[in-house]
Amino acid sequence: MTAIQHISAKGLAVWIVCTFFFLYECLLRTSLGTFQPVLMSDLQLNSVSFALLSSTAYNLMFGPMQIPIGFITERFGLKYTLLFVVSLCSIACTAFALAPNYQMAFLARMFMGIGSSFGFLCLLVAIYDWIPKRNIAFFIGLSQFIATLGPMLSAGPLVSFSESASISWREVFLFITIAGVIIAALVFLVLTNNKQSNEKNIILNLPSRASNSFRQVVREPQIWYIAIFSACVFFTLEYLSENESKTFLMQKGFSKHFASYMVTAGWLGYAFGCAILGYISDRMRRRKTLLVVCAFSNILAITGIVYFPLGEALTSVCFILLGVGASGQSIGFAIIAEHCMEKSRTLGLGLNNTMIVLFNAALPPLIGIMLSQKSPGLSTLVTYKYAFLVMVFLAVIAVIFSCFYIKETFCKSMRENTPLSHPKYLLKH
Repeated sequence: MTAIQHISAKGLAVWIVCTFFFLYECLLRTSLGTFQPVLMSDLQLNSVSFALLSSTAYNLMFGPMQIPIGFITERFGLKYTLLFVVSLCSIACTAFALAPNYQMAFLARMFMGIGSSFGFLCLLVAIYDWIPKRNIAFFIGLSQFIATLGPMLSAGPLVSFSESASISWREVFLFITIAGVIIAALVFLVLTNNKQSNEKNIILNLPSRASNSFRQVVREPQIWYIAIFSACVFFTLEYLSENESKTFLMQKGFSKHFASYMVTAGWLGYAFGCAILGYISDRMRRRKTLLVVCAFSNILAITGIVYFPLGEALTSVCFILLGVGASGQSIGFAIIAEHCMEKSRTLGLGLNNTMIVLFNAALPPLIGIMLSQKSPGLSTLVTYKYAFLVMVFLAVIAVIFSCFYIKETFCKSMRENTPLSHPKYLLKH
């Protein structure tokens, strides 16, 4: 198989459409946190039940789907796989908007998780199929930069739109459904099935003996270190977007409007961090160095946001730094692929995504329980600081793993040998 040297117009169009769906997935993932107070009121929820609805119901289905996505995409092709899952997301979004009670909303949220689970890995399929290898980390980061518009829109701008148009959260989700229908039409018109499906070597398709590849992946310590690192740096931004950031910041004395836009600031930092750090990583031919930067950015941000009496300006800076720290998981996908055999790359990427999802599914209810166990005589703000120690603990783990456990790859595969049978290959990797 000849390596892709240039980006074709068709390849660029496929990448853009897949990125649109990834943006849509990110919007679905974080939009519930925007309407937390009114959702809790309308559906009669407490902190634990809202965390179960917002995070656990979504990630309960999102996580386990990461491994079979490779089989499904190989069997049905990228186009028809995405067409089905985008349609599923739109239907689930409609069901959520019309849900009369918590049980129906929970079920609809689970189906959102199933459909959304395909977004990022299908985007990676498109990138590895259509984008030159030397630009992989940059395009992964650029994709996440664009997709971050979803969480950014679901924070301050979505609140402003809802309030100015005097529409309820149910009507907002119906508008989101329409956006899904538009993306489904683009998938049908633009996408083609896996570009390399008829060639002998397929970069992101699962091998026929998947059990052998699975064993190779799970026995590689570096893959586990990177996956845990990715989950640790990404969790805090995801959690605050979906759950308690507005309420917590208002407890610190900030306005509702400022609190809403802090989520946008966090995702803005994440967007620029993914694109810029991905580009720097490719240019420097270093991964580990950028992971260390992201880990320290993460721990500085969360301690500043939670435990220091900062004003609006410094709090904004901390949320941007939090996003930059979370963008380390984007580089995590690039480095984890370099620690995998080419034939097992999908499994490695899926494991990385699964670890992120498992953290996002398991930890929000734990924090919710800690918040609900307020001791007599303690203020709500003190309770938040106690519960948010979970996020500080994760940040410390990220620093330890990036500094002492994860190995540098220098942007080269650690599992594939460079062919040396002909002089023209001597300088190629």
